[in-house]
This record gives sequence, structure tokens and C-alpha cells, in this order.
Amino acid sequence: MAAHRLTTALAFAVAALVWGGVAGAGTFDFAFAADPDSRFFDFTSDAFAQIDQGYNGDQERDGFFFFQAEFGNPSSPVVFTSEADFDAFSPSLFQQIPGDENENGADVFPRETAFSDFEKLLGDVDIGRLDFDDTTGQITFVDVDFVEYAAPDHSPFNEAQGGRQGYLTVLLDPLGPDDRVTLKNGVVTGIELSTGIRFDYDIQGTIVEGFVGEFRISGDRFDLFINDTAGLPTLAGTTQIHNAWDIEGKVLGVAPAPGDYNSDGAVGIEDYEVWRSTFGQFAFPLLGADGNGNGVIDVGDYTVWRDNLASQSDATAAPEPAAALGCTLLPVGMTLRRKRALAV
Repeated sequence: MAAHRLTTALAFAVAALVWGGVAGAGTFDFAFAADPDSRFFDFTSDAFAQIDQGYNGDQERDGFFFFQAEFGNPSSPVVFTSEADFDAFSPSLFQQIPGDENENGADVFPRETAFSDFEKLLGDVDIGRLDFDDTTGQITFVDVDFVEYAAPDHSPFNEAQGGRQGYLTVLLDPLGPDDRVTLKNGVVTGIELSTGIRFDYDIQGTIVEGFVGEFRISGDRFDLFINDTAGLPTLAGTTQIHNAWDIEGKVLGVAPAPGDYNSDGAVGIEDYEVWRSTFGQFAFPLLGADGNGNGVIDVGDYTVWRDNLASQSDATAAPEPAAALGCTLLPVGMTLRRKRALAV
């Protein structure tokens, strides 16, 4: 898991720094960190998998678990019909399906929570990107491909003709005026995007339309939700397969709102504590407590926090920088060169 955590951290830094070279256009390379309780469901087989639940305790080898067992195996099977049903699902038994993948576990989420395109720099996979007008923020192009990250080949029809094919990600809806990014000083601080999505399958050169759902981004959160039944070819002939993907998480590289230094969606006294504890440190522009985007946590970042407070009572509770740091403020560069320890 350490490798996955490292990949995610590196992807965050890379995504924050990538921009289009065409005047008037920007590019944001996607890098996602899925929530650990994100799931894939194969309802046809009464099975589900969850990122943070491994096979025989090995998180790197995902396991499938009995779905109906979570409800006591009722005489009338439980059927999820809405996204709210999936959101309310809170499994606790995780009764493992025996004989799964010849006792080796099923790698349903090959990269665990790291739905990240950092690997493309190493010649590997690329989850996608969006392009936008850097004047209006309007999104002009979107490309995303989930096949390397979420259930690439764990359904009966993927074994059609004896070969696992994976799926093709197809975005269904044209971009509209509500699909846009929010920019501050040229950095993306939020994304609003909503589109239909479909996973199609290449069966020996024939594209078969598969499962339909939605892909959404709001702020710095993404949501992939598909709950659909599709008639697809298997070794036994065309079969109605019911699958679902319920995956949510964070969009890495989206800078928080000005002054929101702990990225909790609000500007308050907690963000002041982040600024105080990291004062004098270098940072990626507009990340962490670098509110003014100069790459250093300094007095200017205190001003950004103070000017964006949701409640001015927090400003009263937080002392001015000189008092907070317990010293006479020197230029940050001088402070760093002399390696003085700030009394905080």
C-alpha cells in the first residue's frame, strides 16, 4: 500500500502544475483518490467488492463478498433501485465467496484507491483530462477512462470467447454551460461537470454497448455511479448481466478556496492553525497554507485567511502574525537561510 500512497501524493503535485500551452486554453490532468469504501457489484453473481476489504486479509488482492448475506439472506432478495440505496449500504459481515479467482483473490481495484494518471509519465496508463477556456472557465473537452482502476475484467461476459476484454469508457452527453472550472490566479479551485457515461465491450472486434450511468465532479469531489443491466454475450450466449459501480473520492490537484488551508470547505480558526504551524515553509503555489500563491507560507497568507473568514469572530481570536509567532518577523528568505526556529 505504501506504493499506492506515494503514487497518490506525487499525482497531487503533478496535477497542480499541469497547464495547456495554447493561449486562452488550459488543461487539467485528472488524478483521483477513491474513497476506501468505494465498491463494485456483480448482482448477477450476488457479489460485491470493496477497495479496503482484501482477500484473506491481503488488501492488495481484492475479494468478492456475498451481497444478500449482508441482509441475512432474506427470502425476497434485496434490490437496490436508487443511488440512495447504495449510499446507505453499510456492510459489516464481508462473507467471502470461496474459490474466488482460483483462491488467489480477484484484483477488482488494481491500483486500490490511486485512480491516478501519474503513471503515464512512466509510460503506463492515463485516466484522462479536461480542457477549458482559461478566461471563462468553460470546459471544452473531457476524456476519462476507468478500465485500469475499477473492475476491468470481473464479469461473466468478459470471458466471452475465452478472453477477457475489459471495457471502453464512453461519455454520452455534450458539454454545456454548467460544465466549467473555477479559476484563481490561473489555478483550478473547483470543477463542475456532469455527464452520462457508458462502459462498452470489444468482443472480438465488435463493440457491444454495456452499462450506463453518470460521472460527476463537484468542487474537488468525483462520483462514478452506474447501476444497470445489459444484455451481453457470454460463453453461454447473450445473458442479462446486472452490474454496478459506486465509486466516489477526491479530485487531486484542485486548490482549495482562498484561506481554506485545511481543505474542509470552510475558512475558520483551524486554517489559522495550519498557517501558524507551517509558517516559513515552501509549498506548491496555492496549496497548503500558501494563500497568495508565492510558494512560501508567509505573512501575506495570514492576510488571505483573515480577508476570507466566514466569521470575523475568528479574526479576534487569532492574534496578528508578530504576536502569533512570538518574534519580530524577518523576511522569510532570511529566516530560512539562518535556520532560526520560530517560537510558535
